[in-house]
Order: sequence, then C-alpha cells, then structure tokens
Amino acid sequence: MYLLISKIIFAASIFLLTVITGFIPLKIAKHNTRLFGLCDSFSSGIFLSAALLHLLPEAVAKFNTIYSHEYPLAYLVCLVTYIILLIMERGASIYNSLHPANNKVVMPIFLASLFIVHSVVEGAAIGANTTFLEAATIFFAVFAHKSSESFTLTVNLHRFGVSTKSIRKTILLFLNDPFGDFYCILYDRSFS
Repeated sequence: MYLLISKIIFAASIFLLTVITGFIPLKIAKHNTRLFGLCDSFSSGIFLSAALLHLLPEAVAKFNTIYSHEYPLAYLVCLVTYIILLIMERGASIYNSLHPANNKVVMPIFLASLFIVHSVVEGAAIGANTTFLEAATIFFAVFAHKSSESFTLTVNLHRFGVSTKSIRKTILLFLNDPFGDFYCILYDRSFS
C-alpha cells in the first residue's frame, strides 16, 4: 500500500512540475524575447550535457559488461540513433519547405509525438517498479529532467508559430507520465 501511495505522489509531482515549467515559457515569450532565446539555449545544453556526460558513459559501461567485443558498440548505437532522429527532423523540415501551408503542422506534431511517447515510457518505468527504492530512483531521474523537457517542448512549439492555446493543449497531452504510471499500477494489481 505504501508503494502505491508513493507512486501516486510521484505521478502528481511530475504532473505539477510539467504544468508549471510548460507554461513558464509562454509568460516569458510575451515579455522578453531575448530571455526566451537564452532559456532555450540553456535547456538544450542540459540535454546535451546529460547525454554526453552521464548517459553515454553509463551505456558504454553496461555494453562492456554485456558484450565482450572490441568494437565500441554503445557509441555505434548512439550514433545510429542520432542519425535516425536527424534524418526524421530534416525530412520534416524539407516537407515544411516544400509545403509551406503545412509549416505549422508537421514539426510540432513530430516534436510533440516524440515527447509524448517518451513521457509514457517514463511513467511506465516508475509504475512498473516493485520496490519503493527502485520507484524513487526512477522518479528522481525523471523529475530532474522533466522541467527541461517541458520547457524545451514549449519553446520549440512557440518557435514554430503554434498558438498559445494549442501549446497549452500539447502540454496537457505531454502529461502522460502519470498515465503510464497508473497503467502499470493497474496492470500490476490485475495480476496480483
């Protein structure tokens, strides 16, 4: 029961953090465009540093324990993933340039879709844990970067000219962490 209550508190905390940090850029954009650009650079830097300084070395260490090959497989997976995302982004940009009427549709949907799927997986990772320590560890990892994710999504949607009303709706869709969390909790309860 304690674990269930903890997961509900974790989901509510992530929900509040996402709403607050998702709506802050909308207020900044109204008053100070220079600060808005600096905040965008800062949030992008957080993701880049987290990926290169924390996640990649950890992935290399895990790959080295699983695979005993001399080839640096973790770096290859990272590079291939980056290239796939780059091709998807460039493809969407080319489509936008060929079809200017749809310029406000393709990239925002692409970005929102990536973040929404990521959010469901994050929530499921919290909900699927069977001990408080595991759930709390995943929660703190998600909580640490969720504000940057939400902020970055709002900044990029604003940059593509998406209306404030549509951004608010997208931020609410972005609140899928609790849905993934609750799905795993209910799934776990149905087989217990």
